[in-house]
Amino acid sequence: MICNIKTIFEMFYYFFGGIGLLFAGIGGYIAFLNWISDAKERKRIRKLTIKLREKYPIEEHGEIFELIKSKADPRPKYLLDKYTNTKHWIASRLTFDALEFEFAWVKGLNQKDFDLIETGKKIEIK
Repeated sequence: MICNIKTIFEMFYYFFGGIGLLFAGIGGYIAFLNWISDAKERKRIRKLTIKLREKYPIEEHGEIFELIKSKADPRPKYLLDKYTNTKHWIASRLTFDALEFEFAWVKGLNQKDFDLIETGKKIEIK
C-alpha cells in the first residue's frame, strides 16, 4: 500500500511539474513575441522620426517651416510648411520632442490669419 501511494504521489508530482513547465514555456514564448513586436514598433518610430527630421531639419526653422498656434486656442501646435503654405497639426508632445522643436519657436497667429492657412495631414509619431 505504501508503494502505491508513493507511486501515485510521484505521478502527480511529475504531471503537475510538467504542466508548470509548459505554462512557463508558453509565458516565455509570449514575452518573446511581445519583445519582437516592441522592437519592430521602435524601429518604425525611429524611421519615421528620421524621415520627418530630414524633411524639417531644425536648422531650417524659419526658412522652410515655422511653428504656429492660434491665439484663440493656444494648445494645439502646428507646423507651417512654407513651400506648400499648409499647416500640419503636431499631434502629440512626443512628436514635438522627437523632432527636437522648442516651444519658444511657436508663433501665435490671430484666428483670422490662422484660419486662412490650408490644413494638411497631421504629424504624429506613435
